Formats: sequence, C-alpha cells, structure tokens
Amino acid sequence: MADMITQLGLILLASVVFMLLALRLKLPPVVGLLLAGAIIGPNMLGIVDQSEYINIFADIGAILLLFFVGIKFSVGKIANVGLRSFIIWLVKDGFVFIVVYEASLLLGLNGLTSIILASTLAISSTTFFIKLVDEKNAAGSPEANLVFVVLIIEDLLAIFLLAVYSGMTTGKTEDGGTVLISILKATLVLAVTTYFVLQKVTKVLFERLVRWNSDEVVLFFSMSFAILLSLFASYIGLAPSIGAFLAGNLLSSVKGFNAKTQETLSNFSMLFSAFFFISIGMLVNPESMVQNIAIIGVLYVLVTGGVFMSTFTSSYLLGYKGSSAVRAGLFILAIGEFSLLIAKQTKTLVAPFDIVSVTSALVFLTALSGGILMQYDKAIDVFLRKFAPRRIYDSGKSISLYLNKVLGEFEPPHGSVYSTFAREASRSVLALVFLVIIAGCAILGYNISRDVAPEYSAYVAGFAALVLAVPLAGIILSAKKVVSSLAGAFHHAMGDALDLDDMAMLYSAVALFMFIVAFIIPLAVAFLNLPSVFGLVFLVPLVLSLLFIWNLAVTVKKIMFRQYVHHYEMKRASFKPPYRHMIGEMRTINQPVYRGHRK
Repeated sequence: MADMITQLGLILLASVVFMLLALRLKLPPVVGLLLAGAIIGPNMLGIVDQSEYINIFADIGAILLLFFVGIKFSVGKIANVGLRSFIIWLVKDGFVFIVVYEASLLLGLNGLTSIILASTLAISSTTFFIKLVDEKNAAGSPEANLVFVVLIIEDLLAIFLLAVYSGMTTGKTEDGGTVLISILKATLVLAVTTYFVLQKVTKVLFERLVRWNSDEVVLFFSMSFAILLSLFASYIGLAPSIGAFLAGNLLSSVKGFNAKTQETLSNFSMLFSAFFFISIGMLVNPESMVQNIAIIGVLYVLVTGGVFMSTFTSSYLLGYKGSSAVRAGLFILAIGEFSLLIAKQTKTLVAPFDIVSVTSALVFLTALSGGILMQYDKAIDVFLRKFAPRRIYDSGKSISLYLNKVLGEFEPPHGSVYSTFAREASRSVLALVFLVIIAGCAILGYNISRDVAPEYSAYVAGFAALVLAVPLAGIILSAKKVVSSLAGAFHHAMGDALDLDDMAMLYSAVALFMFIVAFIIPLAVAFLNLPSVFGLVFLVPLVLSLLFIWNLAVTVKKIMFRQYVHHYEMKRASFKPPYRHMIGEMRTINQPVYRGHRK
C-alpha cells in the first residue's frame, strides 16, 4: 500500500512538472502528460511501473471522458453531419490504410502483418480529440461535431476488428458478416435499453434525487449510472466507452442535470484522464524504437500527412471553411487508444514483428504532433491559402460549393432527398405489409379453390395477381420517386446557370468519367494487391454514373420537348389562313347592329 501511494504521489508530481513545462512552451497539458509517462515509466527512468491500478485509473478516465462528451454532444447535431462524417471516414481510413499497407509491404513486412498494421494505424484517438476540443474551447463547433461522428464510426470499426482478430488468434475465425451482425444486434439492444427502458426509470429517479438538494448525491448517481451502463455495454460485447457516451447523452436531457454537476464531472474526469495519457507514455520502449526506427519514421510521416491531408481535403470539399477543415485534420491526427488494444491482441499473429512497441511509439509521436500543431492551426490555414496554386484553390472552392448544396439535399430536416425518402419509406413499408397480407390470403385462397372448385383456381390466381399488382406498383413508384430525388439533388445544385444543351453535355461527360473510374478501381485493387473488399468501392462511382445518366435522360427529354414546342410556335406564327379577306367580311356581317350602327 505504501509503495502504491508513493508511486501515485510521484505520478501526480511528475504530471504537474511536465504540464507546467508544456504550458511554458505554449503546448497543451496533454503533451506534458505523455512526456511524463514516457520519462518516469518503466522503459526509461523506471521510477514507476505500469501497474494494475494505473490501468484501472486509465480505464475509468477514458469512460468518464466519453461520458462527459455524451453530455455535450447532442444526437440532433450528430444527425445533421452524419452523411458528411461517413464520407470523411471512408476517405480518411481508406487512404491511410492503402498508404500504410503499401509502405509496409515495401518495408519487408508480410501481407497479414501489413493488413493488421494498416488497420491499426487508421484509427484515431477519441480521448485525445476530447482533450483538444476542451482545451481549444471548440465544443459544439461544426468541425468538432463532424470529427466526433467520424470517431464514433471508427470506434465501432475497432470493435469489429477486435472481434475478428480475436477469432484469428484463438483459431476460431468467424465470418466477418456474422461478427458484424452480432455487433449491430448488441448496439441495437444497448440503444433500445437506454432510450426506451432506462430513460423513464432514470428520469423518475433523477427528479426524486434532485428534491434532496444535494449536489453530492446527484454527482455520485451520475457516475454510478455511467459505470453501470459501461459494464452493460461490455457485457453484451461492445466497448464500455459506447455505454458511457449513451449514459451522458441520456442524462443531459433529464431535468435537474445542471451546469454545476457538469463542471464537477469535468474536473473529476480530468484527474482520471491524466492516468490514461500517462499510461500511453509508459508504453514507449526506447530499444524497440531504435530497432524499428526506419519503420517508425516512414509510418509516422505517412500517417501524419495522410490523416491530415485526407481529412482536410474531404472536409473542405464537403462545404467546410478552410480554417474548420484545418482544425478537423488536426483534431483527428493522433492514433487512437483502440489501436493499442488491437496491437496487443494481434502481437502473436505478427510475431516476430513488435507491433505493440511500434504502435505505442506512433501513438505517442502523433499525439505529440497533434498537440503541438494545434497551437498553430491559424498559421497552417494561412500557409495553405498562400502557397496553394490559385487554380486548384478556385476549383476546390467551386467543388465545395456544389457538394455542399448536394449534401444539403440529403440532410434533415429540410433536405428534399431526406424528406422524400422518409415519406416514401413509410409508404413502401405500408405497401409491403399489404403485399405480404394479400400474398398470404392469395396462397390460402388458391389452395382452397384447388380442393373445392379446381375449375376456378386459375381465375383465383389471376385475380390474386391483379390485386398483388397494386401494392407492388406502389413500391415501384416510391422507388422511382426516391431515385428521381437522388438524381435531382445533383441537378438542383447546379442552379440555372447552364443551358439545357450544355447541361446535357456535362452530364454525359460526368457519367462517362464515373463509369471509367468504376472500371479502373478493380484493376487498381488487383495491381496494388489490396484486400478484395476494396474492390466493392467501384459501386460508388457506378451508382453516381447511373444517377447522372438519369439526369441526362431527363434533360434530353426536356430538350426534345423544347424543340417540339419551338417548332409548334414557329408553325403557328407562319400560318396564313386562306381567304383571309372573306373571313374578315364574314365577321363584319355577323356583328350585331344597334340603332343603325355596327358594334
């Protein structure tokens, strides 16, 4: 006990010293915590060991951090950037995976090791992001909401990877689809339990506790709720951090959860989160860093540059300002804590390669770089604006404005695609229910008619087919409306600046380009020796090509109708009726006469 208290005191003292040093150098305090763990840890000075209680404190700190971020980030704000975040996640993780995978093969690693290392380094740190957002006072900003959803997606991906690699380690490899379905089931169970069962119970208990006017009781109830929901998430096969996030998001909507409680929880979580970052610093092994210095150096440059440039470029092209895109790239720069868990899980699969030491060093270096570069986000934004070629900058701005309008059609609550999909989905579900009921009745009626009156069974089958055609036609019509809305999103974003002929040419060019990209992707995947799952990416440009062909067909139809109308108007203008003078005289004769005058 005395030794544990001594080490705890040394950790706190070193944390204070190195955080003051970081502040003196105008760096985030988290950088000081990482340096403190590396220097006083077992791999350097050896003053403290990474004992079990430090790991427990670190786990509690990670849970409390995600519990606190669940309080700050509303589900409504997350829903508004869901599609943009998914696209950025796809670009960022896909680009980093490909770059690290190809570099690992060139550095002499085998295929399995390269795949595991690339998937490990593609995941960014949620806790480091939370710390940077808190230090920059950027909670609620567009880029923070955007990056947070990206990190939520990555955490779910990390859980999936852990399940797959765990099966490979134990020799009981399960099908990837089976693992994914089990994760989705567990997530659904957690969400339903949280928002439909615990919500009412928590609301009643919390309101009764508030009546005691005791901040301590409310504080400990909030922490207990976060821990219990984290344990429940772990029990059903999910990460405890997901349960903590849902607990915070649930409590934030309960009456009586005031700002004072939030501030107390924030300060309390800050203490435990310090142990998490110190524990990361303790994992850095200088000997392994020296042995793998070439691999670490190459991967550090590729991961840092790849994460920042892919996130910055995709964020900027999706409608965010340059300064917001820069901060988004820096927020997500550090490799995540899940990467360490994956590295520990797969160390026997990639032996003799020391994936734990390499990953730990890269986690430390990327976190250090992220903390330092975040202090110069404005200078980086100015640098990129100044040295980027003007033509590329203008093209990027035009693409950004266009894609921002397109994605706006997909986002709730006023997006046309979102509204159309929500309306037609409900109609399709209702039509599908009727279709199933009618099909069941038709099968039953047909079987009865065959037994009772076989000569009328053909008429029963024909009548059933006609009745079934009604809901089936409704489903097809709803699908047509959704497709038209999807294609219309790319059309409406162009505005009325182009003529129909120019628009038809543009749609033709874009559709052809997308089709060529869809054709090249499988060839590139085979050439780069990437996992076959990357070949499915060809579906994205293929679908886009079909949507632009749809718009092309609509535009050609408008052109043909315009030509028909123009031809009709020209005929009408040049039409000269025969015997015009006779028609005029007949009209004059037929006019009524009053008091001897024609009117």
